[in-house]
Amino acid sequence: MRSSIERVFTRVQHALGFGTTKTPPDDTGPVQTVQIALYGQPGNPVQQVRDKTPVIYHFGFAACLPLNTDVVLATFAGDSSNGVIVASNHAKSRPTGLKPGQSELYDEADSHVLLSNDGNASVTCSGTLTINAPTVLINGALLVTGNVTAGSGGASVELLGHTHANSGGSGSGGPPNSGS
Repeated sequence: MRSSIERVFTRVQHALGFGTTKTPPDDTGPVQTVQIALYGQPGNPVQQVRDKTPVIYHFGFAACLPLNTDVVLATFAGDSSNGVIVASNHAKSRPTGLKPGQSELYDEADSHVLLSNDGNASVTCSGTLTINAPTVLINGALLVTGNVTAGSGGASVELLGHTHANSGGSGSGGPPNSGS
């Protein structure tokens, strides 16, 4: 029979577990859950597979873990059947080369929001950037290197190549530096 000290020591040893996600998360309930394979001892790489393991995020942040994401499992009283995922890392997607004080939000498709340590921020998208709210104020210059289209369909106006009719009936020409 094991002593009380041995049981306590075993529970302390199992307070944290390390593993990998094996299925896409179920993100339909109040808490996201995922299947994980917990690492075992050297020579026995998988100790156990756990279904419906809760994934806990900080308020204001949500994610859906890709397959094969490394995770840290915090257990209650060293019981791996009663734990939650408290940290994750997807090595293939994680940006590298950040400087001290920088933070970056990123996804598996190579989109990034970088908060630099010099007061600047940048958004890089592998697709399009959509803002679903009125943009009320931009304090500072706005530099656009491509065309700007206001409106949609027949009521749209493009800035590049846009002309105005003057009172004499002829157009005012293109915008400055447009080559018109």
